[in-house]
Order: sequence, then structure tokens, then C-alpha cells
Amino acid sequence: MWIVRLALVRPRAIIVMALLIFLLGGLYTIQMSKDIFPAIDLPVVAVIWTYNGLSPIDMDRRVIRLSESAITASVDNIEHVESQSLSSYGIVKVYIQPVTQLLPRQCCEACLRGLPRHPLSSTMRRTSQ
Repeated sequence: MWIVRLALVRPRAIIVMALLIFLLGGLYTIQMSKDIFPAIDLPVVAVIWTYNGLSPIDMDRRVIRLSESAITASVDNIEHVESQSLSSYGIVKVYIQPVTQLLPRQCCEACLRGLPRHPLSSTMRRTSQ
């Protein structure tokens, strides 16, 4: 309760203390060593499929399952595969073992080999998560 009495008796002192805490906290955050926040480089290849007008269930059945099976059958050193089906979009994330040097083009070519010719397009992107 002493801080409440102090705030009622000397409100300017409380404002000065709050400003000091805010400024010193920002200053020390900038000076903080970067080892606390290490850079994590997980090799992930994300393949994004677009097919206008396709429902999420059909996207999963017609595109995502085929591309997942094509990727797992033809690309080595895969840790795991995640996928998400949305309306007109499908996202396949391929997590690769960290020691592997894999080009995103290999994953996309594996996807395209397993699919029939359809009016769909894919975008590939290597990301670090």
C-alpha cells in the first residue's frame, strides 16, 4: 500500500519513475547481446498450389495428396510434410533434414511429375522458420 500513498502524495515522482523504467528498459534491450535470440535456420520448402473455384476437400483430394505422395516418393532426407487445403489454394510445407542441401526446384519437379495436366499453377519458396 505504500506505493499507492506515494502516488497520491507525489504523482510527479511516479510519472518520473515510470519514464525512467521505460527509457532504461528500451536502452538495455538495444544493448542486449544477440545470443539470447539465436538464428534458427530450418530448411523448409513451401509449395503453394492455386486452382480457382476448387473447394478445400477437392483441393486435398485432387492436388495435395498427389503432390505429397510424389514428394515423399522422389525426394530424399525429408523430416516431415505438412499440408493445408483452403478454398482455391493448397499449401504443402516440406521440412528437410538440416544437413541436406536441397533445391526447391527438386520438390516442385517432384510435385509436377505426380499430377495430371490441369489449369493450376504453383509457387515455390524456400523459407527459414
